[in-house]
Amino acid sequence: MSNFLPEDSSKQFDLVEYENQPNADGLFLDNVSYKTLLITFLLFLCFESPYIYAGFTSSQYVNSTTLFYPLSQDVSKQEAEATVILSPFSPHHKFIRMDTTLLRKQTNRTEFRSDPLEVVRTIELSQYGKLVKNLTKPILRYTCTFEENKFESNRIWLMSEKIDGFDSLNISFSFKSVFNDIRGFNFRYEFGDPNTIKFASNIRLLLSFCAIYAYIGFIYCLRNGLNSILQYFSLTLGFFAIISTNPINQYLENPTLHALTPILMATFLAIFRIFAFFIFDTIIHNSNHANKQWAVLYTSFVAIYAIVEARVGLYDYDIFEYAGKRGLNLFDKTLIAFHITYCIVILLMFAFSYRLATKHNKFYSLVYGIFISMSVIVTILSEILLGSLNITRNTPMSLFFYQATHIIITIVFLFFQHTPETGYKNVDLTQPDLGNDDDGQAGIAPDVESSIGEEESEEEEEE
Repeated sequence: MSNFLPEDSSKQFDLVEYENQPNADGLFLDNVSYKTLLITFLLFLCFESPYIYAGFTSSQYVNSTTLFYPLSQDVSKQEAEATVILSPFSPHHKFIRMDTTLLRKQTNRTEFRSDPLEVVRTIELSQYGKLVKNLTKPILRYTCTFEENKFESNRIWLMSEKIDGFDSLNISFSFKSVFNDIRGFNFRYEFGDPNTIKFASNIRLLLSFCAIYAYIGFIYCLRNGLNSILQYFSLTLGFFAIISTNPINQYLENPTLHALTPILMATFLAIFRIFAFFIFDTIIHNSNHANKQWAVLYTSFVAIYAIVEARVGLYDYDIFEYAGKRGLNLFDKTLIAFHITYCIVILLMFAFSYRLATKHNKFYSLVYGIFISMSVIVTILSEILLGSLNITRNTPMSLFFYQATHIIITIVFLFFQHTPETGYKNVDLTQPDLGNDDDGQAGIAPDVESSIGEEESEEEEEE
């Protein structure tokens, strides 16, 4: 068949065959087909699905129970006492928060009623049967109100106490008020749910171990040295993915380390966003380096974004602080605004980069864009929609949806940079210079021409 082809056509045919061969020394993305990419994406969804399921089915961090305490004292004294003993506690209970309502007898007299109420509190904290701390709290003064045709009063806060390091709590209350027609107290206890807190802690450890495994494989690919900014970015991103869940604190339960958890997570997410901006920036400008003006803008934006996210995380991560339900404050609304802005800008950059990308870079834009878009979708669902409805607070949903997704995508990005046999190959995001032949037509890369020339000379020698 080669006898019927012109010599130039035969060379062009050989060139096509050569270019379609996989690059044995390149990255995973240099050797992957669309079918393999689809399989990778399906594996990502399979790995992500259990976290999504756990997020929807898991309980809240804060649990509560209500107990009725009947009033049996002589109400003519206008004074009632109640003693509550709570034990045993585990470290995962974290805190106890108590409030109460008063219940009046169900008679025909259901008119509006308002009486002053004074509460004296004494708290004893014990460990292994020994009294460790005795606290006399300040006197509380309220107005106990019954609305018309209502048999339960307004809710009255009694106490909040952290119980780390204690296994028993003894609380004595002395109530002074008008107790005519009052039949008792409805005490409500709020405390950290040990099962949910322990489960979330195990998930954080699992995510950290998965990131460590991917990071070790990535470092092995770097044994020949670092050659590009993208490698430094990936190295930093992978490291912060490991420590973002604060795995050491899951064992030590140290208060100082505990406070670092939302800061570490906000830092990791900030680096992830800068990485996403950097990828699209280099593709848009057809360069291995970020555009300085663009880099200053999106780095400044992400830095402020991270500070706000860390500030909100510091409050939300301490379940003792938000045991009493609260609405969205100014920082919460500001964070949601940052989420919305980031999602819009990064999706526009993805579309812009894909449109402007050279043929050489369109595949990179598509691959990174798909997974970054997945992180955007999760951010919209978890942090914008559910967050604005105040649903994710007091639940591990943000951990399973938002944080876990970003860590898993980081693992995928590290996997993309693995090499088949040898070390990491520098990714060139610039359009290759094809050069020109003597007749003015676009030529092929010099290394390809020389390789083909060597093959032809070897064939002639064999003949």
